This record gives sequence, C-alpha cells and structure tokens, in this order.
Amino acid sequence: MLEKNKISDGLEEVASISSVPVVTLWSISLNGTSNIPSKSVPGETVAGGRSKAYLVAKLPVGRNNTADSKEITVTLTGLDNSATPVSVTGTATLGAGVSSPIGKLSEFVFTPPLGTKKITSVTAVTIDSVKYGAFGDCVEIIVLPETTDFQVCVLKTNFTFSLPMAERAIAVGYDPANHYKRTRAEQTWSMDTKATYYGDITQPLSYVGRDITLKIARDPAGSGVIIEETYLGGRIMAASKTSPETDDVSVSLSGTYSVLGNLLLV
Repeated sequence: MLEKNKISDGLEEVASISSVPVVTLWSISLNGTSNIPSKSVPGETVAGGRSKAYLVAKLPVGRNNTADSKEITVTLTGLDNSATPVSVTGTATLGAGVSSPIGKLSEFVFTPPLGTKKITSVTAVTIDSVKYGAFGDCVEIIVLPETTDFQVCVLKTNFTFSLPMAERAIAVGYDPANHYKRTRAEQTWSMDTKATYYGDITQPLSYVGRDITLKIARDPAGSGVIIEETYLGGRIMAASKTSPETDDVSVSLSGTYSVLGNLLLV
C-alpha cells in the first residue's frame, strides 16, 4: 500500500485522474460455515462494459476468525457488451488471512478469455465449496476505469494523504452504546502537478467538486516497472493554478478519498 506523506521527487509514485467511477457489480457477505453466502446483492450495470473485473476485500479476510480463515474463490456469470449479449464466466481468488488486507484486488480470469469484448454486468455468483472464507468476510466484484480513461499527472513536488480508517462508527443521538451508523471513512489528499504531464494543464480545474477515481502507480526502484497500483475514490475539493517559472505551470489539487482497491502487479 502507499506510504503516508510519500515524497516523489524521483517519480516513485505517479498519479492519474479519471472522472469515470469504479462500479460495483456484486456484493457478497460470507457466513464462514458453507459456500452459501449470508448476503448476496446484485450491483450496477456498466454501459459499454469494462475490460477487466476484480474481486476486492472490503474487510481484511479472516478478521473475525483468523484461526478458521480460508481463501475465498468466487465464480461470476455475466454478460458481455455484444450487440446480442453473450454469457461470460470468470473466477478470482483472495488469499486467507494477512495475504488479503482491506482493498486487496484479485483479477477475474475468464474462460474463454474476453478478448476484445467487455463485461457489462454480473447475473449470478457462486462460492467455492472449500474456499468460502470465514464468518464476517465481505467481498465485492468491481470494475475499474479503463487505462485510457485516466489523465496522467507528473508530480512536481509531492503527493500526500492521510491514512484511512477501515471502519468508523458515528453515534446517533446521545446514547454512547446504541444507535450507531457506520460510514465510509473519507480522508484527505493533496498533490502538485506540472505542465509537462499528458494533457491540458487546466483540465484538472474542471474536476473541482466532481467525483473522481485517483490511481497511484508505484515504481520504488525508479526503473520504469510499476509494481503496485492503488485506486482511490473521492472528490477534488480545491484547485489552484500558479506560474512559478516561464516554462512551467503548476496546478495544486486537494480533496477527499476512500481506498477502493490495491493491485499488486509484480
């Protein structure tokens, strides 16, 4: 995962912004005693589809019962974006225990491969009869924006953010013990971009007040090999444009976020 207040003078971290949201296709809560989930809820349909689908851990796998923690294997049945939609099948697995912290992403492998087609929706899910997780495990099937949906920003000085809380309860009323509502933790981030990134430097200014997907790609060795991508969902709350040099225009961005997923590539 990302390090807190990481300074990226050597482009160890590169940020990309997209106005295309991450979409949840299905949500599953596992009971830990069989492959029959305690809750299985269909999500949205994506117009036009997306090239890849992922299984994401919404809570650390096995957090409620580490001793009985099991892998989670989910098989989805969905539809592609053909003019006459064709059924597609894919499988993904999240490891047990500490190998799958909150936000861990596992890509669905489709049989046969999607090729140039894209998945638009999930119509059914099945849980493996052995790898069915532990009580309290929660996973979702999501699709990310396409690579071409992101506008890549070169970091001028730094990218900073406050680390999120996995869970947070907000008291309702005056009773300290009861009537709690759970809410998604939203934290803050900020970064400076420079005019030498791909695209119009003024475009991020149009994102202010809009929901975005922020992708942070990590290349800790500076070798050009991305080993990890973290996806954040949030909103740009403020932006300012400055011209500190004649050949350099900077835009400073800040906003709120919540972690949507973390993808290990190496």
